[in-house]
Amino acid sequence: MNWGKAIVVAYIFFGAFIISMVVMTYKQNIDLVAEDYYAQELDYQAHMHKMEKLQALGGVTIKRHGQQLKITFPESLAQAEELAGTINFYRPSNAMFDSTKNFTIKKSNILELDGSQLLAGKWDVKIEFSDGTTEYFHLEKLYW
Repeated sequence: MNWGKAIVVAYIFFGAFIISMVVMTYKQNIDLVAEDYYAQELDYQAHMHKMEKLQALGGVTIKRHGQQLKITFPESLAQAEELAGTINFYRPSNAMFDSTKNFTIKKSNILELDGSQLLAGKWDVKIEFSDGTTEYFHLEKLYW
C-alpha cells in the first residue's frame, strides 16, 4: 500500500469515528435536575433559611426498615396541631422515576411511608413542610 491509499483509509476511519460519536451523543438521555431550575435558584436563599430553622430544632432523620421509610421530625414539633407538606423523591440517574408525595400528620413527629416503589440506588429526598406557622425544608441523600 502506498502513502496515498494509507492517507485515504485514515481519513475514512476518522470520518466514521466522528459520525459514530455524533450518533451516540444524540442517543444519550440527559435529564435536567428540574425543568424550572432558574426559578428554583432564585428561591435558594429562602430554602437556606428554612433549613437553618429546622437545624435549630434538631433536624429530620430518615431511616429504612425493610421496605418502609421512617421519617422522624424534631420532637418539639410533635406538639403541633398538624405537620403538612410534600416529600420529593428525585432520582439523579433517571427523571422518569421521580415522585412527589403529600403528607399530613397530626399530633406526632413520625411519618412512615411505603418504600417498595423506590428502586435500588441513589435518591435525593427533599422534604418541605410546615407546622402551621413556620415553614421548614430538609434535603438528604438516600441510598436504597
